[in-house]
Amino acid sequence: MASMLGKAAERIKAAGSVTAAAVVPAGAGRHGPLIGNQYVAYDVGVDSIFQALAHPARRILVEELAGRNDQTLFELTVRLINNHGLAMTRQAVTKHLAVLREAGLVTTTTRGRTTVHHLDTAPLTTARKWLDALPPTSEDPA
Repeated sequence: MASMLGKAAERIKAAGSVTAAAVVPAGAGRHGPLIGNQYVAYDVGVDSIFQALAHPARRILVEELAGRNDQTLFELTVRLINNHGLAMTRQAVTKHLAVLREAGLVTTTTRGRTTVHHLDTAPLTTARKWLDALPPTSEDPA
């Protein structure tokens, strides 16, 4: 069981801060085990989504692809420079796109010698569900 859940999940479960239903075997969620406390259980993939969106340049890339999907690396680099004043090299943009791809937010297809980048908003559904499950603050309208 420890190999399936991982040592950290076992320690959390043993401490009693996680319900038995919240920690499940690997593969149960899209990206692995579900983790959380008695109030919120979430897919581990939420972490990679938030990490991918933590950098401002990656958020801008997502916005650019949301505004006009199916762009090449060159198109994205030019848009970052012209629309946002971000003078980034193609190599830097490639690294940011790789992080977004690892989080499942960007997919690529090859057309001849050209690689086209597509925005996939499906992984954001998991993050939205997690955010919606949080209790509202006193400032939030009920």
